[in-house]
Amino acid sequence: MSAAGNPFVYPPLPVEADSIRILSVEPGDFYDPLVCTLTPTTFGSKPRYVALSYTWGISYPDNARLPVVPPVTPVHEGRTRTPPNASTRASLAPDNQVLPRARTVTMSHTAPVSVNGREFPIHHNLHLALLHLRSPTHPLAVWVDAVCIDQGNIEERNAQVALMSFIYMRAAKVVVWLGAKGYHESQPDLFRCMAMDWKTGQSRHLAESLSRGFEPCCSLEPDQSTFVRVAQSSYWTRLWIVQEACLPRALIFLYGSKAWSYEGLRQWETLKTANKPGLPPQMLLRSPAQHHENEGAAAAMIRLLDTRGARHTERMTLEFLVEAFSKQACTELRDRVFALLGLAIDVRPRSKHAEGDSGEGATPDGSGAVPGN
Repeated sequence: MSAAGNPFVYPPLPVEADSIRILSVEPGDFYDPLVCTLTPTTFGSKPRYVALSYTWGISYPDNARLPVVPPVTPVHEGRTRTPPNASTRASLAPDNQVLPRARTVTMSHTAPVSVNGREFPIHHNLHLALLHLRSPTHPLAVWVDAVCIDQGNIEERNAQVALMSFIYMRAAKVVVWLGAKGYHESQPDLFRCMAMDWKTGQSRHLAESLSRGFEPCCSLEPDQSTFVRVAQSSYWTRLWIVQEACLPRALIFLYGSKAWSYEGLRQWETLKTANKPGLPPQMLLRSPAQHHENEGAAAAMIRLLDTRGARHTERMTLEFLVEAFSKQACTELRDRVFALLGLAIDVRPRSKHAEGDSGEGATPDGSGAVPGN
């Protein structure tokens, strides 16, 4: 619901089958509220955007306690307060404003952002991702399913799902959000800790790099403990992310404010494997005490990295993919097939705009993707 009490109304999609909405995240400081604009467009107009690949749930259990709005120091009724860093904290009241009641930070599964001037609730993990992705100087055009698709419109949702493989292939870059870093429970102001990391990290420079045609700056190779945590992200265990991470031309992984290219992450993992010949890759990502906790996550991460490296080879048949990713999590049984159709080499293209003009238009239920003989 908006501040005026009216529900959010999606701008209608063009009548063309291959149309999407793009979310423009306005520039701002980490402390500023997220302000966005949602605009319809078509593939034919060749929009330039990044697509976000993430999990709707929490990436790490400890991420659930991270605030997505700046904390406000509680004050007594009628008292005044001057917040720290007041000049940059646009989401707080101005200095010396009389507050009607004490405010405290509350955690919930969703929190509102501003979209087309209306409040729009988004999931906690997505909120964290957009906070870290936002640039202080440049708007960021991004496609994200939870906002750009009217999830309450079943017909539209099915049609957009049928186009998802092309949405990710046509993106200037796909950003994989692995989650935020872990912070010690004793740290008093977790939002301030995230803001400090954001100011010195790489994630906030992505929008500027894309606008100038430069490759984004990447972080140094992670140390062993960071790499173990990256491997433990719940992102790797979801089924729909397979085609999202394997199809695009350019891919970048974000872990909090840190950024790694696919090539950089792959090279580091391969290097560590080469240093200990004879050991399976997942052995490098755990100590004996972490054996059961890390093994599955590491295997899921390495399997996805391997699949992206082999995505154009003959072995990428639908049958192979369904079997290879049979342990990935999904909501519906039919997703076992639909989530992998865009990656299978024995499935016909479904969009005339995404792969030349030879493909048939996508059907709303995804049946436009027909396995070849």
